[in-house]
Amino acid sequence: MKHSELMKLLKRHAKTNGLAFDEVRGRGKGGHIEVHLGSRKTVIPHSKGEMPTGTVNAILKQLGVKK
Repeated sequence: MKHSELMKLLKRHAKTNGLAFDEVRGRGKGGHIEVHLGSRKTVIPHSKGEMPTGTVNAILKQLGVKK
């Protein structure tokens, strides 16, 4: 799954479940984005290619999103 696809999935999940969604960019160095979904948060790597499946599953688990 690409970064852009994951962000679309998270935004759609937030909208359908009435959760707040926020992206915090520019905190520190590197290509990572802090994402807040409701009361949960995690850091997502910003890459152009495909993210490993384990990384995507870990992000979804941290945010409480079921695939």
